[in-house]
Amino acid sequence: MAGTGNPFALGDVRAGERIVDCGSGSGADSLIAARLTGPAGRVIGTDMTAAMLAKARRNAELSGLANVEFREGFLEAIPVEDGWADLVISNGVLNLVPDKAAALAEMFRVLRPGGRLQLADIVLDRPVPGASKTDVSLWTGCIAGGLPEPELRAVVEDAGFEAVKIRRGGDVFSGAPQHSDAAEFGTVGVGIVGRRPLA
Repeated sequence: MAGTGNPFALGDVRAGERIVDCGSGSGADSLIAARLTGPAGRVIGTDMTAAMLAKARRNAELSGLANVEFREGFLEAIPVEDGWADLVISNGVLNLVPDKAAALAEMFRVLRPGGRLQLADIVLDRPVPGASKTDVSLWTGCIAGGLPEPELRAVVEDAGFEAVKIRRGGDVFSGAPQHSDAAEFGTVGVGIVGRRPLA
């Protein structure tokens, strides 16, 4: 998975911050976050696949960054303690998670009060019919798990986040032919921001 956007375009990363990258893959966004937060900050990337974790750890070693680590786990059970993070990021992963409510509740849990959410993902202009959700190509194309924008907003807000905004960033499959699955369901890249309340 190469991601669907740029979570760093959704808000600033400050020196010394602690960041969790949910679904970190080979570690690209985690390494960017580690550079942005600087040596006083810390980044934890989480992923469920051993192969991706091995790549990410190797990439971190090659980068020479000492303020980033990678942990194995599912987004429905993020391996980070309560209230640890100033910022949670993710890039093109939420649509792949079967239980989005559980994943967002976990993102909320690991954030400190006032902590921020910056996710790059997708919305669908036309929902995928239930019978089509078993089509493997729709999952590998990051479409089957996408939600229409109102449903996505509701699941983020239901997790407890406030000041939720969903910013459309254009067609994430701009090179796709019009008969493609992405075009059929009106797949659009979005940025999702929110904040854990202070109290």
